[in-house]
Amino acid sequence: MREVKVLVNKLKALGYAAGVAALAGTAGVAAAKTIVVRATGPSSAAYPAGKVLPDDGTITLKPADVLVVLDSRGTRTLRGSGPHRLAGTTQTAATTQTAFQRLLTDSGGRPSRGGVSRDPTTGAKIVTSPNLWFVDVRQAGTVCVADATTLKLWRPSLDGGAKATITAAGGQANTVDFAKGAMVREWPAQLPVTDGATYRVQMDGAQPVTIRFALVPAGSAAHALPDTAEALAQHGCTAQLNLLAQAVSADGSVPPVS
Repeated sequence: MREVKVLVNKLKALGYAAGVAALAGTAGVAAAKTIVVRATGPSSAAYPAGKVLPDDGTITLKPADVLVVLDSRGTRTLRGSGPHRLAGTTQTAATTQTAFQRLLTDSGGRPSRGGVSRDPTTGAKIVTSPNLWFVDVRQAGTVCVADATTLKLWRPSLDGGAKATITAAGGQANTVDFAKGAMVREWPAQLPVTDGATYRVQMDGAQPVTIRFALVPAGSAAHALPDTAEALAQHGCTAQLNLLAQAVSADGSVPPVS
């Protein structure tokens, strides 16, 4: 995209209007896509998580269908029967990108930082990680990692000190100490973060959770929002896909990914 923009500027300077129009159109097509985050209802089989849809297209849903889609402008929920245009939202791309970049870069250094979602069943508030790439000590399943050298472990509480015991599949264990008021700690260097590596994480007084690492291309950490969502979906990183969808929701009604 950067190369296309540079060439567009050069063509403008030379007065090649037709070339500018063609390249601008190509750039728009390359960048514009919509990703399915979650689907329920009779049409759900046709819309698995990660499916790419044309950004300017229209889809037809059936009664009881609920489709959550994500594009560069944010996440929206489409409900009910009839045609639904994929383009169009009240949220601006700038607002969405600000939320997206914060989710990629927040260090978790400010204790008050972090999101809040609600349990879809009970309505109870749930504190969510401030960073897409933190390892949430509560979440079992596949965890996508864009940069293994900066991986961090995150807990949702500031209350008192606590320990997390991380055990490798082969039995090697390491303990991480959370001081009072700390929510983030470095992942132990002694435990390799490799594609497919499996670990059991157990916080004091909590049930252990098993996580499996999936390494995603480094570009997923900084490139377009839909590309990141697509990578998370393709690798089965459900909790992170949920977190991303909630963070950039354009209508505030994103149900959890199952």
